[in-house]
Amino acid sequence: MVAAWGGYAFIINIIPIYVVMLIVLGKYSYRLYTAYSAFYVLGTLLAMQIPFVGFQAVTSSEHLASHAVFVFLQGYVFTEWVKTTIGQEKFKNLAKLVLTLVAGACVVFALYVTITVRDM
Repeated sequence: MVAAWGGYAFIINIIPIYVVMLIVLGKYSYRLYTAYSAFYVLGTLLAMQIPFVGFQAVTSSEHLASHAVFVFLQGYVFTEWVKTTIGQEKFKNLAKLVLTLVAGACVVFALYVTITVRDM
């Protein structure tokens, strides 16, 4: 796709949008996860083999949607796995704890940056 058509960035962004919409609409399945993960990994690695693309497949903002959806999908699958492993009630408690810790870490980081950054 990359070697034959310069508009591959269109496809590389449409497919992740489609995957997100399937998740939003409740049509998620492990087949979708497997298909998109294989598409992302193989597509990125093979696109990097084309000389005019190179590392732009990893660094350019044209590919940002595919990277973000891949990371989101990994997190989604992990949370679903944790939910089925420990149960719904324990998952709710764990989610509250994690969200509280993340919010606290963000507040501490914001305070640290505010205190340590000097006027420019």
